Amino acid sequence: MKRELVDWLDVVLNGWLAFCVALIGLPCVFAVQARAADIPSLFDPPGGSPELINRHAALAQERSALRVRTESHNSRCRAVEEGTPLYDECASTRGSLVAALNQHIQASNQYNEAVLAECSHRQEGASKLSDLQQRFETDKRVINNFGFEQNVQDIQAWAEAGEEAQKKARSDLVAFAVDGILDGLKVGIAATPALSQVLSDKLVAVFQTLGFTEGDKAYIVASRIGGRISPQDAEMLANRIEQGKKAYDRYSATRDLVGARRSLEIAQALTSLGAVYSPKLVPLALELEAVSLTTYGAEQVAAKHQIEKLTTMTELQLQDLATAAKKLKNDAAELGLVSSLLKSHPACDSTGFVRR
Repeated sequence: MKRELVDWLDVVLNGWLAFCVALIGLPCVFAVQARAADIPSLFDPPGGSPELINRHAALAQERSALRVRTESHNSRCRAVEEGTPLYDECASTRGSLVAALNQHIQASNQYNEAVLAECSHRQEGASKLSDLQQRFETDKRVINNFGFEQNVQDIQAWAEAGEEAQKKARSDLVAFAVDGILDGLKVGIAATPALSQVLSDKLVAVFQTLGFTEGDKAYIVASRIGGRISPQDAEMLANRIEQGKKAYDRYSATRDLVGARRSLEIAQALTSLGAVYSPKLVPLALELEAVSLTTYGAEQVAAKHQIEKLTTMTELQLQDLATAAKKLKNDAAELGLVSSLLKSHPACDSTGFVRR
């Protein structure tokens, strides 16, 4: 970063010289003088900082005006006889000029300090970015060790998606659960046509969540514990489950709190029913962050494959994966924020600045 040179010498910081030797018969001198070193040169403002850029421009403009004002004063007041009309005028204008110059020098020093502080802050950001990049890569390797390959772009998009990523993960789980329920109903009826109490309880819970009353035929069939289920009954139950999936999709698409609550209730009921056929759905629903990371950005078929992989993991492995996913999410979000900030505020090296 360069320093702006000051090419005018007739300004003062300290030791303003205005002396009158009228006592020995000489003219009074009201000239304003100083060494070049008395005037602080201005650091160039760092890019991406409108406030410092504006301050630099204002100070440069003010400095130019003060130079003209000083030169004008000195040309009129360098040697003035006491008692003349110009004497009082020069004494007054010199006082106001000295005050203005002192104020300008103070503002210049404050500006230079602000530039140094801004550059120091950016250097800290660059150092933090390096640390975050290393942490991000470590987090990514941990996820890869679980058998899930995620590229940087997908991870960054997932971290920025926030609640939307959670909603997608819940939708993927519901779709997986519904597929399992429908397949399970078909296979179950063929193998064991009698309705177990566990399956009955879960079916009834889903139908109650969906608002089907005790007079509904599917509700009646679901309530017959130990009763035989015909293929027609199984098809009717499957139709109700598919209606539940559509209801979930409809509520999930809304942006209001009622829709969010209803979609969550339906998701929980369907996932609980799906756990009859795939018990690992229960811990998966509890570790939604792990599901979110592995399925975000994937189409339904690919997402289903990822969930199938998750169901092969132990509960402890799922917990460890979810913990790693949460850490990765935090680090990725912070990395994105710092990277964006540094992109609009490029680093500047204050170590090369020389104060005069």
